[in-house]
Amino acid sequence: MKSRYTFSILPLILFSAVVYADSESRWFPTEHLYPAYLADPYEPNFHMQLRSYDESTIPDTGASRWDLMAGAPLIIYEKKDTDNSRHGWQIVFLTGLRGQFDNENNQDNVAWEGIFGLQAVFRYHNDFAWHFGTKHYSSHVGDEYIERTGRTRIQYTREEWRAGIAWLFSEHYTVYSDIAYAFSLRNKILQEDGRAQIGLQYEKPGVFMGSKVGWYSALDVSAYEEDDWDKNITIQIGFDIPARDRRWRLGLEYYDGRSQYGEFFQNKDQYASIGVWVDL
Repeated sequence: MKSRYTFSILPLILFSAVVYADSESRWFPTEHLYPAYLADPYEPNFHMQLRSYDESTIPDTGASRWDLMAGAPLIIYEKKDTDNSRHGWQIVFLTGLRGQFDNENNQDNVAWEGIFGLQAVFRYHNDFAWHFGTKHYSSHVGDEYIERTGRTRIQYTREEWRAGIAWLFSEHYTVYSDIAYAFSLRNKILQEDGRAQIGLQYEKPGVFMGSKVGWYSALDVSAYEEDDWDKNITIQIGFDIPARDRRWRLGLEYYDGRSQYGEFFQNKDQYASIGVWVDL
């Protein structure tokens, strides 16, 4: 793992601080300039999903599984335009830990994964935002699954450069796109460098219960070079409940693509789930 590369974007941030001087600085704010990817399985948040798998090629796993994540994109520092609080830049630290548990095999841990990264976010236009940085994925096979099946780890670890743009092209719609290139791969025989992602989401706040509850829908499509650019599709729809500096979402999700845990990336999954998500 070459996590030292994660901090190589700091000169870019310092340059931005110099050229964007007419601004206010804050440590650890809570309002994000770049929108969250609501249907992205790797977006750091808190979630709890009960998944029902219609198809899974991971051997010796059941159709019913819990998927859990604890994480958040944490804003470390920001500079914002004194005349427009929607314009400025931020340093954001990404952190998340997720795991999957098999309900048909005594809640055995099938896999778990750590996610972290550092990125610079820029927004100087009301409708467009950009980010650039690194993201690290370290995937592991669950000890109970290893003990039961004898499956050993393939050492799936990926650290990548990542750049993205989000276009908030109307009051309720956002379209986004990311491209990524891995500069560090643990298993160079199986893994390859490229990754691409695109998504579309709709958010309508304040529709129900005296304007306290809204609804949303989101689509995320990703592809990896190591899978010959096969599509991974996630669709999510649900209710949106803001609560101070966080947002609760209760929704349904459908997924069709490669396993979301890197250790099983050569396996295919298709599931429907009900879940709760908390965005910080």
